[in-house]
Amino acid sequence: MVEKTKMMDSVSLLPVEVAQKIFKFLSIKDLYQCMSVCKSWRNLINCNYVWGHFYKIYDIEQLFEEIDDDSDETKTLSPLCSYAIELKRFLLSPAFNWRSRRSNSYYINLKYRQWKVICCEPYIAMLYSSVNELHIFCCVADSVECIDVVSINLPVNSIEQQIFINKKYIVIGAFNITLVYKLIDKSFKLYKAFASKCDSCIISSDHAFNDFIQENILSDYVVFEKVLIGDMLWITAVNGMKHIINLSTGKQDMKQNLFLYTKAMQNSQYVLNYEDVNVILTDINGLIISSFRVSHSDKIFYMNKSILVICFPRTIEDDQYTIECREIMTGLLIRTLSVNERTRVTLHPKKSVLYLLSTQSDLYKVSSFCIDTGVIIWNYEISCGPHMFWGAFLTVVNERFLFVYPAPYCDDLSALFNLQGKLLYEEVYFTSGILIHFSDAVILAKEEGRLHVCIFNEPFHY
Repeated sequence: MVEKTKMMDSVSLLPVEVAQKIFKFLSIKDLYQCMSVCKSWRNLINCNYVWGHFYKIYDIEQLFEEIDDDSDETKTLSPLCSYAIELKRFLLSPAFNWRSRRSNSYYINLKYRQWKVICCEPYIAMLYSSVNELHIFCCVADSVECIDVVSINLPVNSIEQQIFINKKYIVIGAFNITLVYKLIDKSFKLYKAFASKCDSCIISSDHAFNDFIQENILSDYVVFEKVLIGDMLWITAVNGMKHIINLSTGKQDMKQNLFLYTKAMQNSQYVLNYEDVNVILTDINGLIISSFRVSHSDKIFYMNKSILVICFPRTIEDDQYTIECREIMTGLLIRTLSVNERTRVTLHPKKSVLYLLSTQSDLYKVSSFCIDTGVIIWNYEISCGPHMFWGAFLTVVNERFLFVYPAPYCDDLSALFNLQGKLLYEEVYFTSGILIHFSDAVILAKEEGRLHVCIFNEPFHY
């Protein structure tokens, strides 16, 4: 707190550059208080040099061109410089007021013991395999409503655990049959059926679905893998043959003999096909871009538009993991680093930056690592007592914030950092239940006999 006194003003006696550097260390609240102390302090503080660095702290987009402090234009921005005006507007906005961010809780009662849930905002799909029913809920800020109950024309208890959903389609299957439901007039209707046989994929007509399923179902044949990427459906046979179907047309675009396993990231145009240490990179239409080999067969992939990150154990008996960073187009190794097995990793969706969360023993550490330079950009590190945080994770939200669970000291809280390493706030993450889905808009957790749905009225970003 700055007291208003008439004592000697030692700050004003300093060179302007030195005084302004001192003011930069103050909080925003103290800066506004200092500006009311005297005209001399106000003139020192009221410049873009003092206020501008808060844009980096809070990762605020600049809404105007930076103005030279010596120009005449600056004088017209009284009583506050342009940075301070926009900063104050931002700090007073509901988007910044994270602590008062309201959320609504709803509950979905589980009707049967066997269930499977998958979420893609604004839809939640609940599968009861014992009765072959798919219950579809729509989430909005003030309600969670069941908008459709779909009866699935497949043998009871035969439906696979793999279910895929996006804002247009639901994909579900059993044995060699794959069913696609499409959102039509606010409800999901059976749109296409596919039957996989050896090296072929038979596509149904538009209406005779029951007859098609009865004629083509093979109870001794299982589709190895399915992936839904936008309008593209990839169906992989046990021999690695991939049938790539364009759901917007309902026709097969390509049949390609690739590796068994498929990895596709949200909002990415690339698909990884891999088996053992061999990797083939394709686009979402199945066209091969490149192929390369990696160092280990037991791996976890992260990728964005330019970087591929591979995590694998250093040795079978070791608790250390190796992280390899490669160019996604060529597979060229850029960087390696070693982390503890309890370290959680995420990749920025656009930048060559890794974020790491370590909750080993009594140390809590969040780090940012530049892949291009191999340098730790920042560390947030504190001692937190001998906690063992299970289910820890972190994710980049809206390309501008880092959501981390748990927060320091307490596994009931989550933390939000900006991408410069500043802890912005901590708050109660979720009160009860086993977490099964998280996003910046919806959290799902299983409680006794019901599903807890928490919907945020405002997302983390603005």
